[in-house]
Amino acid sequence: FVIQAELNITLKGAFNCCQAVIPGMLESGGGKIVNMSTIFADSPPPSQARYVIAKSALIGLTRSLAVEYADKNIRINMVEPSIVATDLSAGAILPKGGEPMGRAATPIDVARAIIFLSSSHSDYTTGQKIMVTGGRPPFL
Repeated sequence: FVIQAELNITLKGAFNCCQAVIPGMLESGGGKIVNMSTIFADSPPPSQARYVIAKSALIGLTRSLAVEYADKNIRINMVEPSIVATDLSAGAILPKGGEPMGRAATPIDVARAIIFLSSSHSDYTTGQKIMVTGGRPPFL
């Protein structure tokens, strides 16, 4: 299977964004980066190998950069939501038993996790992922 297009978007896109902002963060004494992954990197669905491979690589990038820049006051984390109720997921088939909270995540649910990681409340957090799953596995 061809994965290059998925890697270009997911991994290379995030890498290029990090490469663009880290010099300014170093000059200003720090900063925060929040990458977006998915729970499916930890619990792969069938027929999604390209997506899972790219998101798994993004997890590696996030953690590697977090360690590399921790002493420079740059915090790099990620948010991993399950299915989010958007136009893109409108046709998605939910797993047997549905979602434990009875609904998919909303964009606001995901945004709140991003806001937390972008705020001073997460100043001692780097290289981590926040799962926005509504009780759906995987659990950390």
